[in-house]
Amino acid sequence: MSVSRFHSRRKVYFQVLLVVLGLSLVAFGYLKVDMFLMNQKIADKRVVLEDQTKQLESYKLLTGYNKLQAVKILEEKQITIPWSDHITKVIKMLEDLKQVDTSTTDTIILSDFNVSMDKITLKGQVSNLLLLYYSSASK
Repeated sequence: MSVSRFHSRRKVYFQVLLVVLGLSLVAFGYLKVDMFLMNQKIADKRVVLEDQTKQLESYKLLTGYNKLQAVKILEEKQITIPWSDHITKVIKMLEDLKQVDTSTTDTIILSDFNVSMDKITLKGQVSNLLLLYYSSASK
């Protein structure tokens, strides 16, 4: 004799709701654990960030760092002239100096000059300023 089991609707609804409640409790537990682990990761990252910020602040106090930043700013603002332009300008200046009237005894010779990329300086003293600041009539 087989006994047929009759399930009432209430019992089926109760079982379905019990399964849904169990699944939601498992999901709730999983989310709580996941949030706890995520907060731990965030706290660890904050500690690392604070350490790196302190290290950066200590670097900013160094004079070498300040000089490096100043050099970077200067490099961004400085316009460089190609070497060929430097050479042609130096040659033109020297040719202009060759054309200076040498009839006076106070003359400048080319060995009296120190030539660098930024400026041309003169060794010693110049008695005649006209020779030093000479420019041709066409200029």
